[in-house]
Amino acid sequence: MRIQNRKSFLKYAVGLFLATFGSGVYFIASTWMLYDLTGDATYTGLFVGIGFLPGLLLNLFFGTIIDRFNRKLLAILSNLVVTAATGIFLGLMQIGILHAWTIIGLHIIVQLSVSLYRPATQAFLAEIFDKNELPKVYSYTGAIGETGSLIGATLGGIILSFINPKYAILFNGIAFLASGILLFLIPHVNQEKVLNSKLKRSSVIADFIDGFQYLKAHPFLIQLFVIMFVGQLVLHSSNGLLSIYVADFLKKSTSLYGILQSTLSIGNIVGGVLTTWFLLTFKNRISIYSLTTVFIGLFLLTFGSYLPLAFTGVFLIGLGTTWLRVLMQSIQQIVTDKTYHGRMASYRMVINQGSVVVGAPILGVIAEKYGANVSYGVLLIPVFMVLLFAVYFAKQKQFVNVIQSITQKEKKQNAG
Repeated sequence: MRIQNRKSFLKYAVGLFLATFGSGVYFIASTWMLYDLTGDATYTGLFVGIGFLPGLLLNLFFGTIIDRFNRKLLAILSNLVVTAATGIFLGLMQIGILHAWTIIGLHIIVQLSVSLYRPATQAFLAEIFDKNELPKVYSYTGAIGETGSLIGATLGGIILSFINPKYAILFNGIAFLASGILLFLIPHVNQEKVLNSKLKRSSVIADFIDGFQYLKAHPFLIQLFVIMFVGQLVLHSSNGLLSIYVADFLKKSTSLYGILQSTLSIGNIVGGVLTTWFLLTFKNRISIYSLTTVFIGLFLLTFGSYLPLAFTGVFLIGLGTTWLRVLMQSIQQIVTDKTYHGRMASYRMVINQGSVVVGAPILGVIAEKYGANVSYGVLLIPVFMVLLFAVYFAKQKQFVNVIQSITQKEKKQNAG
């Protein structure tokens, strides 16, 4: 691994691992508790969809805040909010106040914090690493983060069979607290070198409007958002539907749920490890092959109740969505002026989360009435539509030029 500033990379990677480990345990525990408590798949769809709603409304302003203030401290703050929310949730469980909307309420707070954490850390990474290293940084940290999710999901399915779910929730709070401490230990970056004087003199409203003007003047970014949103829709919807798929369609227990969730994470990890190879091999066709991989995975989950097909389908979804998200996000950061990193990352999340807010409850209702496998089949429609657009997008001159620049520098570095 040839990355400059390795100490900062290591601290961030370990913190990310801890946070995703806690999230993996938390997601397994909360979705299973919710379905066990209600027996209604509609609540699972609401859990995933409504969880993103506050972030959807606030992301536009989060981007402006990130571009004006210290991105490192904002990321730490988001970690501490998750820890505090976990403590409140445990307190409510202790006094016996636990129902569906309590679980959904915790998830809203967690997702709201993540809505700040992700663009803040992406902008922060763009400050401390060279832009040509970003695809490698994102792919490595993505693989490390998914390893945390893998272990968390695996343990989550196992420990729920033996201990009280509140301890699984407790893991999440402790892990995010430790992640925030490690972020604090990363050397501070002088953001005055990143932000121009115009941003400092302008008002928040002016920055808000300026962000939209920048996006309007750069239609290439809008095309990137179109490609990326379907990856987030499939990934988050698949996570939410998986417990129902296991319980109702496969007729299996929570242990298999944890293993299948782990398989999704394994796909994410393999995708992260192979990102550089994938980029060098397929170049400007990366979005086409990523979406094709996702399409095949969804197809297998829709029409196959045979366990090996289910495992293969889940793995391919993890693999394809990782390639799509990591590479497209890296390209977005490379082509975006540093002054707008926070806003453009937040705008992307508005589109991504908006698709989940609308899509997840609908998929939950479909799963309740027709089965989770049918919901996976419905996801084939947007994936296929964006796949057709990706064929056009692959020929865009700016996209081809960015890919060529990245691959040439990567080849030179490997040769050296």
